[in-house]
Amino acid sequence: MPGKNGLEILKDIKKMNQHQLVLMLSIYPEEEYAVRAIKSGASGYLKKGSSPEEIINAIRTACSGKKYLSAELYDKVISELNKPENEVLHKKLSNREMEIFVKIGSGRTLSEISKEMNLSPKTVSTYRARIMEKTNMKNNAEIMKYVIENKIK
Repeated sequence: MPGKNGLEILKDIKKMNQHQLVLMLSIYPEEEYAVRAIKSGASGYLKKGSSPEEIINAIRTACSGKKYLSAELYDKVISELNKPENEVLHKKLSNREMEIFVKIGSGRTLSEISKEMNLSPKTVSTYRARIMEKTNMKNNAEIMKYVIENKIK
């Protein structure tokens, strides 16, 4: 989606109507974004290409007042909960920090990120400093290495 990302749009929808049910359908990996989406108010998260049966199941689950996670994601979430905290450094980041973290990890410069996200360079630099503090990383190279090794998109 041009302009805003799905989490920002979700936040806008929830501001307009906090009781609105929202199922997110995305190309991004469930293990990276589903939990963030649900914490932000989504009723569930599905990968594009999910079967019609799974989509119907997700809609029924959301309409019954429960949160929907695919069986595959449920297993991954349980696995993540069992990992030591230091193995999942990026889970400490806010949604905006995560967005900037991924952009730095993909090799974008702070000025490129600033233009893409319509933020001042100083704001992006502040986010970068917070990211580095929370993850104990010292430079962009460490961020890139982490993003690549953990296959974060």
